[in-house]
Formats: sequence, structure tokens, C-alpha cells
Amino acid sequence: LETVAVKDGDSYVINGKKIWTSRAEHSDLMLLLAKTGNSDTPRKNWLSTFLVDMNEAKKSGMEIHPIDCLVNHSTCQVFFDNVRIPESALIGAEGE
Repeated sequence: LETVAVKDGDSYVINGKKIWTSRAEHSDLMLLLAKTGNSDTPRKNWLSTFLVDMNEAKKSGMEIHPIDCLVNHSTCQVFFDNVRIPESALIGAEGE
């Protein structure tokens, strides 16, 4: 898992990528699993889940690139480059 979410004030800054994402071009929301822990955090608590408003994220650095597949299915890569999302997008607590 390469995607990282770093807390910055009342938001998180997301960097990384999500590959083999179905229908990202046609979606308004995304469940995103991102690494929020570090080497001081127990490994089992490194990951957190976010509900990302994709329309807002596209305005601040999220890019969607289709992957050409042999099947008739909309599969994409999603790239995050310093995408800022609100703290309220975190589902539960960090590492849960």
C-alpha cells in the first residue's frame, strides 16, 4: 500500500495511487484505504479508511487515468498529489 494520509490541521493531505479502481471516472465518492501510521505505531494500526468526495478531490490534485483492459469494464488508476481532504472524511479513528 503506497497511499499515505498525513494529518495537517483540520485536514489530511493524501499522496500515492490506487490501481485497479472500478468505475472511478463515473463515481462521486470513493472509499480510500491509506497509511496513517509510522514506525512508532504498531503495524496493525497503520491503516485508516476515508470517504473521499471525488468531485472536490479532482479540483485539488486527484487524477483518474483509464486502464485499457480486454474486458468491457471501466477500470482506472487514481493518483493523489497533495490532495487535501477534510478531517471529517476519516471513518472511525486513525488506525481502526
